[in-house]
Amino acid sequence: MLGEAANNVTREFADKHPELNWKGLSGVRHKIVHDYADIDYDTIWDILQNDIPDAFAKLKTIVDALPPEPTQPPPNMADFL
Repeated sequence: MLGEAANNVTREFADKHPELNWKGLSGVRHKIVHDYADIDYDTIWDILQNDIPDAFAKLKTIVDALPPEPTQPPPNMADFL
């Protein structure tokens, strides 16, 4: 799921948050899903033990800094609904 989500991040958002290896996250997902016959399980284990916890910590920092989502549309949006 993390790799698929990273694949859908906009270039603009990724450029604002270079602390995460967006291409690497989506690349690991691609390798597991499409090239599973050649997976190096030691590498996957290393990624799970070392890279994923670090990525989650960085993602939490990014998400915590995002502005809250509105709970309802702005008043003028009612004209469009």
